[in-house]
Amino acid sequence: MKLRDAIKKKRSPENLEALKNLIENDILGSIHTNMELGNITLSDAQKLKRLTHQLYKHIYAHFEEMEVLNEMTDESLILDIDILEKKHEEEIANIVAKKDKELLNAIADKDKKLNEKDKELNEQSKELDEKSREIALLKKKLAEAGIPLN
Repeated sequence: MKLRDAIKKKRSPENLEALKNLIENDILGSIHTNMELGNITLSDAQKLKRLTHQLYKHIYAHFEEMEVLNEMTDESLILDIDILEKKHEEEIANIVAKKDKELLNAIADKDKKLNEKDKELNEQSKELDEKSREIALLKKKLAEAGIPLN
């Protein structure tokens, strides 16, 4: 409020710069810092920034010189949202990449196990064929010896 009174008395570049610093560093900076620290959620941060912008517009809307600051606060809000969206997209991409890697590893493990089972089945099939040949040979020998098979 002291700053508002100072701006009412004299709208100097110094006062406008002080207001800009107050908005950018003290208010928006605190919101951003607390969001990064986990003290507030992304949704809370967005709400606080919108409310800060609305309050600013309500208090300073009648000052023509404040148009520059209006644009600055609009840009600040947009930039923060863009940054958060990009961060969110990167997090999603990382999660998707991790899940893709996990799936590929799981598929590779399953392929390896299937190949091992195929190999075992082929070996068992060969053993079965060998046993069938032995049985056929024994039957032939028994038949030649005149021993009947039941």
